[in-house]
Amino acid sequence: MRAKHRLIGAVAALTAGLGVAACGPTAAHGSPPGRPPAGPRVSLSSLPATPAVAHESLPNCRTHALKWSFTLLQLSDAQLSAVNRSKGRCLFGGFPVVAVHNGKANAVNGVGRGRPAAVTLPKGAGVTFDLRYTPRGAKGASDLCVSESEAVVRAPHDAVRTDVPITDARHRRAKFRACGETMQLSRSVVQR
Repeated sequence: MRAKHRLIGAVAALTAGLGVAACGPTAAHGSPPGRPPAGPRVSLSSLPATPAVAHESLPNCRTHALKWSFTLLQLSDAQLSAVNRSKGRCLFGGFPVVAVHNGKANAVNGVGRGRPAAVTLPKGAGVTFDLRYTPRGAKGASDLCVSESEAVVRAPHDAVRTDVPITDARHRRAKFRACGETMQLSRSVVQR
């Protein structure tokens, strides 16, 4: 039985290693070879969160080590935030996976533009993603719609996912009502 578990672990590690090698430096560093990594939009209040150095060997941020919040702002705008609550620094490299489902049926999935540079998050620092979606009833809205009070999210490079309650700007429970198959993500770094 132990040999079977070791074999499964070895195959998983080999597969992950081949996947990273196949992606090359563009996927690993978020920019074409020969160019420095493009930094995220950073506000002055985000000084603790710093662009990651390529040779730094930090652990990836894990879904359950982050405090997540999904906040509806205006009719077609929302924000997804993740704050590092682990004991040390972690690397947030890329866009999170985010989806809002109607049970097992329709879903609106988050899609990021470009390949953002990895960001080092010290304990207490966070990253916020601006979300833009098509509200129900808007001109040109799809018939594929969702109306839910929870989103499913997971950190980049992590297989574990978690449910996040959706709130309004005053932190009250709210319903996300959107149509279409995708919502657009863009990232800005903020301190929490």
